[in-house]
Amino acid sequence: MLAGAFALIMADHLAWKWVYVAMAAAMLVPIIANLAAREPQVDRQSAPSWSEAMRNGVVDPFADFFRRYGTKLALLALLFILLFKIPEQAIIGGIISPFYRDMGFSLTAIGAITKIYGVWIGIVGVFVGGAAVARFGIKPSLLAAIVACGCSNLLYLWLMHHHGNLAVLTVVISGENFTLGVLGPPTVAFLSSLVSRQHTATQYALLSSMVNLPGKLLGFFAGGIVMATGYAFYFVLTVLAVAPAVVLMLWLWSRLREDAGQPAG
Repeated sequence: MLAGAFALIMADHLAWKWVYVAMAAAMLVPIIANLAAREPQVDRQSAPSWSEAMRNGVVDPFADFFRRYGTKLALLALLFILLFKIPEQAIIGGIISPFYRDMGFSLTAIGAITKIYGVWIGIVGVFVGGAAVARFGIKPSLLAAIVACGCSNLLYLWLMHHHGNLAVLTVVISGENFTLGVLGPPTVAFLSSLVSRQHTATQYALLSSMVNLPGKLLGFFAGGIVMATGYAFYFVLTVLAVAPAVVLMLWLWSRLREDAGQPAG
């Protein structure tokens, strides 16, 4: 909220240079807190050699994933992980701030609605997503959240016809942030169900990093796509991008179990 909302609000009144100085100064707080925090008391056993450390920390987590699921199922699961968050990541990328500005909204309005109000709506969505996982299970909740999150990008088409309308912007942000919040818990639960107990940290770190990669790459080209085709086509494209992930989710549905990262059958 500080780096998003308040930085934008400050930018309406101060030069960007001073905004960046203020954000850099604010980072001193977590740095000092981190340095002052006590280390947990754990018994760390060092690997006998560098090669053994690399095998345990890097090679084995990769090999374990493919060993448990088999090459075909593992690759398709990884492909699903690469695809299902493209609609979210493509919007969060560099295209959305210029879009808001082109729609006639001030930096203060963008910061207040998207980065303060929107955060709380997202938190509500997280609670709903967590309740959905507990009530309906991981895969039904994840599939519904993927579709809802992708379709929420269509709200930006509505916003394009209401330049500078704060009420419409609030509704759009409500829909987007709520669905993004709902998607969070099923995503964490799904990725957690794929990792093994032996390599939990490494495998989860790798899988969660893969989730955001394709959308970030699409975001890199977002400006060129918008310049060539316009905002409307880009938003529709992000919605269509959810279709391959849905098809893969349906294929994986009966082939992946939700316990201990074990394949079905």
